[in-house]
This record gives sequence, C-alpha cells and structure tokens, in this order.
Amino acid sequence: MGVIIVGFVDPEKPVSVENLSWASINDSIWSVFGDIFNEVLIFNNRILSSVKSEEFIYQEAYSFQMLDGDDFILLIKVMRDYFSKIKDEGRARKIAAEIWVNDIEPLIVKDFRYVE
Repeated sequence: MGVIIVGFVDPEKPVSVENLSWASINDSIWSVFGDIFNEVLIFNNRILSSVKSEEFIYQEAYSFQMLDGDDFILLIKVMRDYFSKIKDEGRARKIAAEIWVNDIEPLIVKDFRYVE
C-alpha cells in the first residue's frame, strides 16, 4: 500500500503521523502516480525531487509536505491540468485521476498553502 502525503493538518503542531493529511492508494496506482509526477514535473526537478524524495520512496510515499506555498500551488496546477486533459491514457491513469479528484483534492483545498 502506498500513500500520497499532502501536508500537515495544522502547521503549528509538531510533525507527527496524526498531524499529516494523506491518501492511501494501492501499489500499482502509486507507481502510476510516480510516472505521472515524472512527466508533469520534468520541467522542475526541485519539485520532483521533493515529491519523490528518497526519504519517502522506500516507504512507498510521495509527499507534498516540504513544498513551499508557491511550489505547492504549481504542483497542484500541473496535476489538475494533466488530469483535465486525460482521455485515452489507459485504465490505470483514469483510476489515478479518480483518486486525485476524490481522495487527494479534498485534502489539498484544506491545506494552509492552498489559495485559488
């Protein structure tokens, strides 16, 4: 089982598992997200290496928690753009899009870095 960690529930509280907002996903779709991050963040290695940090990869986690506000918003924009254009990308990518919309987006809009 893999996870996508969006960030801290309360940035004023200490770092802990209880203070993280995250979505759990199965291993094959977690891998698909890794491929998507590689594609959409190819232009920005700093964000890509933060999201796919070796610290988290071994725990099967992608994390947005270390991104500052600007990088967080940029990541959200490119991911939304990617998923809005998805058509015939295959079943796994369509499932990833559904997980993004149904499980990850609700966490994103609650994050303190999120601004429309």
